[in-house]
Amino acid sequence: MTDTWYCTTVRIYSGSDWIPEWHAITSLVSERMLVVRYPIRTKGDLLPVIALGASTTLELLGRHLDRQKCSMDSAAVAGIVDQQLRLEGTLTLHSETAKKNGGDYDFDWICVVEATRFPLFVEDRFRHTPSGENTKNKQSKKESPWWNLPQVAYSAKGNAIGAITDLKTSCLAAGRPDLANRCAIELQKALDQLKWGVEPNQEEIGKIRQEVGTAPWLKLKRIKRVSDLRCKFRVPRRTGSAHFTTTFGRNCTSSLWTCDRSRTSVAPSAEAPTTATC
Repeated sequence: MTDTWYCTTVRIYSGSDWIPEWHAITSLVSERMLVVRYPIRTKGDLLPVIALGASTTLELLGRHLDRQKCSMDSAAVAGIVDQQLRLEGTLTLHSETAKKNGGDYDFDWICVVEATRFPLFVEDRFRHTPSGENTKNKQSKKESPWWNLPQVAYSAKGNAIGAITDLKTSCLAAGRPDLANRCAIELQKALDQLKWGVEPNQEEIGKIRQEVGTAPWLKLKRIKRVSDLRCKFRVPRRTGSAHFTTTFGRNCTSSLWTCDRSRTSVAPSAEAPTTATC
């Protein structure tokens, strides 16, 4: 992920944040896409952006250069766009857009979900309105002398990021997106704990865990062989993914989980269990 910074020859002119928010400069052909930066705390972290066309990008950059009283012909402006901004393997964003999911420009790696490949997934996120922002909690920075790096690395080993992520999954499986959003706040604290003087609220996490339990398929994460996988387990009908199917080949060494939403009305009651089969 890159900033909208550029420079010109002879005299140096530079600029930043001259493209609209929620837009991107990219070499990808898809017009709409989702910008994904890990970890994904909530659905709102999948940033919906629209790719700027070549003519629009040239027009915006030309206006920005004019405001700096930099006179360049169209060919030179096009050269800046092609050689400095629209590069293969990079995505250029407005800084306020990048900040929405914790992004900045210290060599962040992202991935992109393109509407040309996943139209329904991208459309669903474009229609979604997040309940609020979950920003980084930069309080007092931890004092860690350079010679103490092994201890810093070891302390990061026992963080609660994975456990809170699993709990968030269990909340969604139990039909409690409100609790999943509360988990996302604690997840951000766990992330910030690595560098900043904050900690997740263990009491809050414990209350949520008592309320929703554990999604049954999470226990399968620890299984090392396909032959050890259960062919059936019961999940509550309120589970958002509704019905799971495990597909195996004769010599398969991994499992494929799929969701069949067309079977969500099979059970007579909202609390009736569903059987996941293979």
